[in-house]
Amino acid sequence: MVLNLRDAHLARQGRVNESALQLPAPLKRLTHRVIRSFSVLPLFMLGAALSGFLVSIIELACTGQVYLPTLVYLNQSALSHWSLLLLLLYNTGFILPLSLVFVFYLFGLKHEKLRSWYGSRIVLVRFFTAALFAVMAVVVWV
Repeated sequence: MVLNLRDAHLARQGRVNESALQLPAPLKRLTHRVIRSFSVLPLFMLGAALSGFLVSIIELACTGQVYLPTLVYLNQSALSHWSLLLLLLYNTGFILPLSLVFVFYLFGLKHEKLRSWYGSRIVLVRFFTAALFAVMAVVVWV
């Protein structure tokens, strides 16, 4: 949460490249290389699936830092409908944005437009992410 607030402050100053919450440069370059190499396959859907799988593995360095402790916490706590609901909400929150991007892409959204939209709203995205983590912390600890 604190790092999201810090990154929002940096973004407001135009220093997005100094964000703490991003993949390290070598992993970022690797994901770009994977996406580029699989985008030229004759079977585009197969290439998309393979690159998506590989990028997901690479990005575990980022997403796994939240997901793994969440699973460990749920595993150690008494399994209840509440813990399953929290896991469902977490997964929905993770997958919903990806699904929306996919649907928008199907309807003609280009990556340049999406990148521009995100770039112009990165401060809000960081603040909302910090707020989401604050709410999750209250829910887990209360």
